[in-house]
Amino acid sequence: MIKKTKICLLFGGVYALLGLSSAFAIDFRVVPSLRIEETYSDNIRLASKGDEEGAWVTELTPGISIRGVNGGRLTANLDYRMQNLFNAGGDGSTQINHQLQFNSGYQVMRRSLFV
Repeated sequence: MIKKTKICLLFGGVYALLGLSSAFAIDFRVVPSLRIEETYSDNIRLASKGDEEGAWVTELTPGISIRGVNGGRLTANLDYRMQNLFNAGGDGSTQINHQLQFNSGYQVMRRSLFV
């Protein structure tokens, strides 16, 4: 019985320390984005002098940015972009690059301990 009481007190203390006893809500702001870019390269294949070949490269990058804040104690930020590169000259290939950035922070004790 004593072991069970200690575990309950431990979880209760952690619960109170993290401030979870109050209502937990987070406000999110979602912002979509779209970037379109056209680039010309006079040496698309990085060939040696005399063998250069010019081409256009189209970049189409949709993305989303999500910002979350909970009363100043919890912050969470996520940025995702899918970069699509279309090589119009040369071999006509398509390259897709996924770009993800996430960071978060939590203030365990107000104005004292940050994680």
